[in-house]
Amino acid sequence: MRIPNLFVHLAGSIIGIILSSMGILYGIIFSYHLVWLLCSIFCGYLCYASIRKVYSELQKIDHYLLGILNKDSSMKIDDQKGSPVSRDIATKINQIVQLYKENKQEILHKELYYSAIIDKSNTGLFSYGEDDRVIDCNPKAKQLLGLENLHHIQSLNKINTSIPTFLKDQIKSNKQQKHLFEGDNSKLLFNTSELIIDGKRISIVAVHDITLELNRNETEAWIKLSRTLSHEIMNAMTPMISLSNVILGYFKQGDQNATIDTIGQQQIDNAVKALNIIEDQAKGLVQFVNNYRQFTILPEPEPIAFNIKEQFDSQLLLYKEMPHADKVDIICNIPEESALFCDAKLLHHVMMNIIKNALESFNFAVQKYPKIIIESHQRYNRTHITITNNGMPIDRETEKQIFTPFYTTKESGSGIGLSLSKQLVIKMGGNLTLNTNTTNTEFIIQLPS
Repeated sequence: MRIPNLFVHLAGSIIGIILSSMGILYGIIFSYHLVWLLCSIFCGYLCYASIRKVYSELQKIDHYLLGILNKDSSMKIDDQKGSPVSRDIATKINQIVQLYKENKQEILHKELYYSAIIDKSNTGLFSYGEDDRVIDCNPKAKQLLGLENLHHIQSLNKINTSIPTFLKDQIKSNKQQKHLFEGDNSKLLFNTSELIIDGKRISIVAVHDITLELNRNETEAWIKLSRTLSHEIMNAMTPMISLSNVILGYFKQGDQNATIDTIGQQQIDNAVKALNIIEDQAKGLVQFVNNYRQFTILPEPEPIAFNIKEQFDSQLLLYKEMPHADKVDIICNIPEESALFCDAKLLHHVMMNIIKNALESFNFAVQKYPKIIIESHQRYNRTHITITNNGMPIDRETEKQIFTPFYTTKESGSGIGLSLSKQLVIKMGGNLTLNTNTTNTEFIIQLPS
């Protein structure tokens, strides 16, 4: 606003009102009625004109501000007419409207940009509010979830009845969560986070179909297994072939077989030694094949209902009879009412393998308070049994390979214990996972409740 123009306008009106007021006073004192009357009329006109002028300007400003409040970015005020003050106000408001228009376009362009990214994303994304109603859902999420119209998170019951419970628990826990749910033909990983907008909590869910990734990992595991089999068989067969050729050389002379007269005692002794070695190699190969058969031919589960605490309490004595168990504090923290419906014998076999590995992880020369803790809890209609030990931490490479068949870091290990345990748990409809850090190693058995 141009201050000098405004000042001149107001100053002229005030001076005129003061002079006319003095004229009125002069006319009253000296009884000049005509002077008193004219000055009164002039003073009244100045007051009326000033008030009208101010009111007119305020009306214009109110009209302009109303347009801004109504987000009218097309509003254009004529800044070439009216008083200098009006023109200056009009210019400033036009600049504000133009700035708002530019900001609105920038926000719109960003919305279109982010919307295009979300719509084209290979990750399924949807959001929902505190009332559990879905706010937005991108095409990939609809494809992964198999739901064309997703209006409420309860609709996800069609995929897995535990998903709505998981999402509601995410709101209560006020933290990011991840969980894997199995659909009819897919395995979906849900990753949640939240935003606070205008005081309202909005939850955002990213959905990934990791079926292909799991299949790829399974294929890689079988390739590694195939290489291991080839390696072990070749290691066993190479010396057997070599020794067979040596023995054959003792009993053949050219194309003719050797006679009794041509064979010496030393040759017989050497042949016996070689045959003993071949026998040992063959037994080792048979044992290896039996281990492989044990891994590939899994028994069919025979599920029964049982109390987890009672089952583990009865087996705790057996666990404590395992090698080095007397040096370890084995603690069983399982609620009294915990129940499970699965193959108890297969679960016991899995537990034995995990506890055996836990006992072998301790370095009793430096470990002060070795302990193994067995716990159980319910989560999203699944029973989670955790076996935690504070033994030597597992390195990154071993962590990646720990469930790979025939992978072992022990000289006398077969490498099938944990991989077989995982396959048994999967056979029972669950999963076996590992969490490890510098202080604890935790195996988690997940089974349908």
